[in-house]
Amino acid sequence: MILINVWDIICFNKGIMMNDSFLTEKDLAIYWLIGDNLLITTAPLANCIHNDTFYDLPLDHIGVWEFIRKKYKNLDAQYEYYPRGRMTFNEKTNAFILFGDQQIISNKLACSAICKKCHLKKQDNVIISADTHYQSSYHPKTPSQKIKIINFVFKK
Repeated sequence: MILINVWDIICFNKGIMMNDSFLTEKDLAIYWLIGDNLLITTAPLANCIHNDTFYDLPLDHIGVWEFIRKKYKNLDAQYEYYPRGRMTFNEKTNAFILFGDQQIISNKLACSAICKKCHLKKQDNVIISADTHYQSSYHPKTPSQKIKIINFVFKK
């Protein structure tokens, strides 16, 4: 089991210099939080789609969920049932944006685990934002006290 330390402050307001190492050292992600399990897939910024000022993972939740369901047969719900979200990057504002269900963005452990998995540090500008697109109908009885990261590699 992997325990993640909670950052004192999750949103930071420092600029980021774009360079080759920045593009290969920082990752973007899509993820689900299922109880204490963070199911996440990441890719370096350099391998992501760049539209205007935004970088985004070239994957969608629907396709990745089908891959996950083949590996974890007990997850028979639809992809939007569990809290989910994605990490993107805005080049214009030098900000990583962690979009997600309210259950994710209000959970410091989950946000910290996602940021850590994306190789983000305290000096990186991270904006945490609820998005109704990711709203879930799954509501566990108790919030996560620890997070287990389950990393998976998605291959089309």
